[in-house]
Amino acid sequence: MKKFSLRPIAMLGLAALLGACQVTNSNSADEFQYGPVQLDSSDPNFAAAYRVLQNKCISCHTHSNWAAYTSSASWADESRVVIRGDAENSPLIQQIRANLMPQDGSISSDETQTLVNWIDNMP
Repeated sequence: MKKFSLRPIAMLGLAALLGACQVTNSNSADEFQYGPVQLDSSDPNFAAAYRVLQNKCISCHTHSNWAAYTSSASWADESRVVIRGDAENSPLIQQIRANLMPQDGSISSDETQTLVNWIDNMP
């Protein structure tokens, strides 16, 4: 009598589950498929800050929907990690300064300063 194994079925289920995960990610090649992210241009510091966020934060924080925050206002009003005009008390900067984020620790002092300047000077 041949023994039946559930392993192939479990592997197919896992593959299906992983395949159903998030389709888009701001750090992937989705820009070519969906077009570039349209950023709010009313804050002159936001574009530079968004590049840092996109490269250092959004790729991991996809569960937070951070890629949808395309203006300073949306970061300040919805993200819960940015306090308009108060970088040092913003959880985003506190996590970076405590070397807790990004988890790989690869954020430069210039990139951190870009984020600080943006938050402190938000309109």
